[in-house]
Amino acid sequence: MQKSSKKISVIMRSAGAIVSVVRLLLCNGLTISADIDASWRGPDYLIIGVQKAGTTALYNYIIKHPKIVSAKQKEAHFFDLNQRFNKGIEWYKNQLNYSAGLDKMVYGEASPRYFSPVAPLALERIYSLFPHTKLIVLLRDPVERAWSHYKMQWRRGNEGKKLGTQESFEYELINRPDLLLRGLYADLFKRWFAYFPRNQFLIIKSEDLRANPDKIVNQVFSFLGLEEYHLDSYELYNVGSNVRDGIEHHYPEFKEETRLRLVDYFKPRNKELEELLGMQFNWD
Repeated sequence: MQKSSKKISVIMRSAGAIVSVVRLLLCNGLTISADIDASWRGPDYLIIGVQKAGTTALYNYIIKHPKIVSAKQKEAHFFDLNQRFNKGIEWYKNQLNYSAGLDKMVYGEASPRYFSPVAPLALERIYSLFPHTKLIVLLRDPVERAWSHYKMQWRRGNEGKKLGTQESFEYELINRPDLLLRGLYADLFKRWFAYFPRNQFLIIKSEDLRANPDKIVNQVFSFLGLEEYHLDSYELYNVGSNVRDGIEHHYPEFKEETRLRLVDYFKPRNKELEELLGMQFNWD
């Protein structure tokens, strides 16, 4: 039975690869595969999600390891944005600050949009080009994730930025379904597991990173095949303060009735996630 399951898993991933090639042929920038330097293994790791779960903090912690090279910017958005994907592999290597003379160093980036349902091509592109890349996912209580994501959009609206909002949370939940879809983690993992094996993922509870950053960061180092490295301090990033960039924001109320409805909505979906991953999250 176990051998049969492994065969099914391999077949699913092979099918995923075929679908990947077909879908990529329908997208812009597909000649990119011919540009790959056979000597370049690609990114050693990608922090692929989820948004508003601590990816900025984790990335800034791990790049302090002496063997990890910092990218030009945390989020390269190479696999999800056509205008960047079309720039080609050499552009991406440059974004990762890759150097052939430092090939034994560890390279990667953190674009949490890769794991989201709004960037479906990211998965196919990553698998088609770099199927052995290690994948890191942070998961946060989906109710709190949705609220934090809404606050970010509301903040942008308050600052007059594009893609911002000044509408209520309830309005955005109805009119921006991705606020909830991004929290359907089991559905997202099922899609990724059709391509990548489970042991290629390191899945981290966002709450654990906040509670014990030194332990979690060293789990990441171990996952990447690196020796332990302990930071002197673990700075907080993007904490839920009302003051951001010198601007004070007065967010709308997170109504208790809305919270309870969201808890009920995600409860069976969180249970499905726990069964799929064999992990306990205790978000309910």
